Amino acid sequence: MMRAGLVKAASARMECWCFRARTRNAVLQTSPECGQIPSMRSLPFFSFLILCSSWAPLLSCVAQGLPARSPADNAPAPPAKVEILVSPSVRSNNNGYYKIQKLSLTVSLKNTDLRNPAGPLTVSYWILGKCTNNGKQFCLLKKGSFACSLDSSPSSREFKQTTDPYLNKFWADDFGSSGYTEYEGWIVVVKNSANQVIATKANKTEWDREFEKAALMERGKVYDFHLDKLDGLSVYYTTN
Repeated sequence: MMRAGLVKAASARMECWCFRARTRNAVLQTSPECGQIPSMRSLPFFSFLILCSSWAPLLSCVAQGLPARSPADNAPAPPAKVEILVSPSVRSNNNGYYKIQKLSLTVSLKNTDLRNPAGPLTVSYWILGKCTNNGKQFCLLKKGSFACSLDSSPSSREFKQTTDPYLNKFWADDFGSSGYTEYEGWIVVVKNSANQVIATKANKTEWDREFEKAALMERGKVYDFHLDKLDGLSVYYTTN
């Protein structure tokens, strides 16, 4: 009986030593100071798989002789920051009972983020008129677009272009004339090559908020102040 007790005690002590050795080995292998890769024995199997998947891009780059790339390198560039300045030109003169307006827009763009070039860009514009017999009805006089690019250097960060002139002719009596319009304002929208809107501007706050509706406007149709089409109404044009 004494012999059996000694064997049992020795076995228990051996298991204790083995446990301490395994614990010390696991701590050593997972210690940041050692700089060693944790072994499969010291990590659960699921954690081991996650660790391998996180090292896969690094190991692949090393195998191909390429520098390792972080996830931030693959992130898309932030949208460019563009400032818009619009100067409308409205030259009016009377011709008998009619008034003729020569309309154009000078659009100036400026890249306000010198760390990020802006281009290629598409600038779209709409010139709007107001019905002479009803100040609550509006129409499209002219629309157009042009392309440009803004560099990130101080010397080429700005761009300016003046649109082709538009001649608007309407009845100029004191009572107004049904169907004619006079100049009221404009909308300008700037998009990047991914068709993302990066800047908008209008001479009315409401039109700046509703700029998406400008793309749906048609010549000859009548719209309310929010640029929603009014069915059953039309407008007359006497010039281009």
